[in-house]
Amino acid sequence: MAGLRAIRRLGEGLLPGGELRRLPGRNEHDNVVDALLSELDMHIKELERYYREKELEERRLRTGADYSWLISYTPKSYEMPQMERLELESLCYKVTPEECGKIISQFRSAMTGEPAIGELGRIMRCCILQWMTRQAHSLTSFRLKPPTRVGPSAKNIDVEMQADGDEAGLARRREARSHSMPDFSARDGGLSTGSAYPI
Repeated sequence: MAGLRAIRRLGEGLLPGGELRRLPGRNEHDNVVDALLSELDMHIKELERYYREKELEERRLRTGADYSWLISYTPKSYEMPQMERLELESLCYKVTPEECGKIISQFRSAMTGEPAIGELGRIMRCCILQWMTRQAHSLTSFRLKPPTRVGPSAKNIDVEMQADGDEAGLARRREARSHSMPDFSARDGGLSTGSAYPI
């Protein structure tokens, strides 16, 4: 239940489409870093609690008695190495608010099985790198896509060939008609050149 409440509180900072809600007066990249690292820290705490309860349950099954009420101290929480956290913060700073919700969803999907607590930071890092690589590949494919060349279709070619054939046939008919016309030029002893019709 604590994990669900933490996820619900974190979800309040996201818009319905998964986009990060921008807090006034703050850099949008700072909001992204806070959201991603808060998601990571929440899962670290939840996984620690899960392993602690699992260990107590296994001990109870072995001994047949529940000594959890004798535990009066809180185990020290896991702390990510400083250099690893700084590198992760630098990587998170490159994420846009539109990508933040998608990366969080991918990180939650990757939380299958029972990963070691120390692996959570690397899982978050891999999710960010995979998303950035996918986006870069998609953008490169869009830029390198050759322009679509509109060529003549088979239907257009048939129409053009038919039109050329009709024009050639019309020219042949005209030529044949010109040869079949009678010759009205003046011949010896024929019509006079003064008038086309006899008087």
